[in-house]
Amino acid sequence: MHGGGGGECYTINEKRPNIANKSECDNSNIESKSQNTESKGDLNQDSKNNFNIESNQASIESNKPLSLDSNNFNIESKNLVLNEAKNLAKNKKDSIESKSQDSKDSKNCIESNTLSPAHHPINGKDSIESTNQTPTTKKIDSNIESNTNTKQIEHFHFHIISDGLSQSNLQNLKILESSLNKNSEYSKITLQSTIHTHIISTNEFDNQAKWGFEATQSHSAYFRLLIDRILPKNIEKILYLDTDMLVLCDVRELFRLDLKDKILASSSGYITPTPSFREFQPFDKTKEPLKIMMKNSFCSGLMLINMKEWREQNIESKALDFLRDYKSEFADQDALNAVILDSISLKGSYGILIYQYILASKQKQKEYEQILNNIKIIHCNGPAKAWSNFFYFADSNIKHLVCDTWWEIALGTSGFEEVFKDLHKKLQADALSYCVKYLRNDMESINVKIESLQRKVFRISYPHKAFRNFLRRIFNIT
Repeated sequence: MHGGGGGECYTINEKRPNIANKSECDNSNIESKSQNTESKGDLNQDSKNNFNIESNQASIESNKPLSLDSNNFNIESKNLVLNEAKNLAKNKKDSIESKSQDSKDSKNCIESNTLSPAHHPINGKDSIESTNQTPTTKKIDSNIESNTNTKQIEHFHFHIISDGLSQSNLQNLKILESSLNKNSEYSKITLQSTIHTHIISTNEFDNQAKWGFEATQSHSAYFRLLIDRILPKNIEKILYLDTDMLVLCDVRELFRLDLKDKILASSSGYITPTPSFREFQPFDKTKEPLKIMMKNSFCSGLMLINMKEWREQNIESKALDFLRDYKSEFADQDALNAVILDSISLKGSYGILIYQYILASKQKQKEYEQILNNIKIIHCNGPAKAWSNFFYFADSNIKHLVCDTWWEIALGTSGFEEVFKDLHKKLQADALSYCVKYLRNDMESINVKIESLQRKVFRISYPHKAFRNFLRRIFNIT
């Protein structure tokens, strides 16, 4: 059900939060400085990482009133709203005074629109202090035309959660952040980005089974359970994504979803939500198994999380208690499904499990294709990694959708161009050996089927001999 061990989170807000103190982000179980852990390959190491993206939105709308509904926008955001005159019927003097005051208020809002602290900003600073001004937010009269030169400003915060990052990757992330901010101007919007890194100790999960695919197995999948410890306390909504997700949509559309009092929204990874009955065996044999009917079981690789409800319902503590008391098949995913029984199901186009599509029957694949025609986020779970040779023999359409698209994005990622070029060359060099291995496995599978068919033919052609051989096996007669 899981892919790699990593994930991503996106968040958007239109409410200025209280700036959290740095102490709120620190925890004894979290190592606050990067380890100089060199990975065996930049991609394999980073595939363990978790990503968490916040977006701060500073809105300057024109010709319509602003809606500052905190249910729709939730984390680390700051509003930047121009205060326009409300009454055009006032006399000229009042109008001039009003516009003058608006200009002053607008300046104060801009000066105070600074970043709130996160655990480890990529620039190496622990936090960025805000100014003392407290901006006042007011509705813009829909009858007043706002300045056409103003733009909407959105600030995305990417939180990378890992058990170790090499120095070269940390440097490359700085280059990426700089590139994102240099190319952030669009016709009606300015996008700003900050990348934060969090290096977490795995000691807390040493007694748990590692999770992931083959050589990339680690304890990093459990880090998502600790997001409340890791992220600033003023965050209200995040989008968590595993690192083996391929995002093909504007993630802001997810933040328009009103979670209300639900803890999270997620996807099963299949065509439709999958209710399931689960029975978890306790480590203590004197206790009864935990039996749960899950109405909407979900994949923890994609979660839009209501952090307010997550904290109030103490999800971290409940999930850790579950892992301590019960045996799990899908690691943290089982824990979260066991303690969060009432989640919102996202459409199948969000987080579809591409490996399950490949394994599906022709009939099922037709159902999957309806989703793939309007796919939003692809989960490259199991062995179906876009950066491997897995898709070498895949259908050309699925290869183009997943593999070719991923490589087009990867090779254009600032700071990591050479890393991905080297990996791409290595995969091409290994393609021949991969083909030989693939064909050998196919031949072995064919031989097994031939032997099985021969036995069936023998039993049909010589029933008495088949019966005699059966008796010999029963009575061990040579």
